[in-house]
Amino acid sequence: MRSHCSMKWIIGVWMLGLSSYSLSLENRTIKATELITPFSVLNSNQAGQAVLQQNLAVSLATNHQSTDAQRAKAISDNTIGALIGSMDNELLVADALGPTRYRIYAAHNTINPTSYAAQTFSPHVAALFSQVNTLIQVDASFAKNYFANGSVDGQIDHQATGIRLPDKGQFNVYDNAYHPSTEHKNTIGNSRPVQVAPDQVDSFIADDFFWR
Repeated sequence: MRSHCSMKWIIGVWMLGLSSYSLSLENRTIKATELITPFSVLNSNQAGQAVLQQNLAVSLATNHQSTDAQRAKAISDNTIGALIGSMDNELLVADALGPTRYRIYAAHNTINPTSYAAQTFSPHVAALFSQVNTLIQVDASFAKNYFANGSVDGQIDHQATGIRLPDKGQFNVYDNAYHPSTEHKNTIGNSRPVQVAPDQVDSFIADDFFWR
C-alpha cells in the first residue's frame, strides 16, 4: 500500500506528549519553552511580519520545488508506525549516520511493520532513547499548545501557569499573520501552511518506510 502525502504530513509535528490535562509542569519544560518565547512577538513589528511571510513562501516553495526523491523520503520519514518504533531505536533517522553505518545499524535494529515494536541491539540503548524521546515529546507538545492558545494541552480552559509571553507577545501568531479560513484552520491555533493555503500545496504519493 502506497502512502499519500501533502505538506500537512511533511510539516506536521508528530505529537504523543501531553494527552491529558495537568496543572503542574516540570520547571525544565517551562525553561525550555521560555527560550523560544520571542517567537510570539514576530507579528508585532514589521521585521517580524516580513519573516512570517517569508516563512510561508519558503514552505510553499519547498513543496513545489521538491524532487521525486525528496518527496519519497519525506513520506518515508513520516511513516507513523516507524516513528513509534523509533522511540526505542531511532531507526527512522539512522540514515543520518551515512550509508555504511546505516547498513550496520539497520542489521541490528528493526521495527516490526505490523506491530511497530522495535528490536534494539541493547536494552540500555533502548531505555536511553525512550527516555530522551519522552522528554522531547512533553516539551514539544507543551510548546505547540502554549504558543497556539496559551494552554497546557490544547484545551483553552486549561491555561498554563508559571510562564508568560514577553511584552507585545501574542498567542496564535501564525493565524494572526496568515488568516486561514474557518474551514481549514487548525482548531487549536497556529495553522500549518497546508491549512493556510490548501489550494497552493501539491500532494504526492510514494512508498512508506516499510515499502508499502
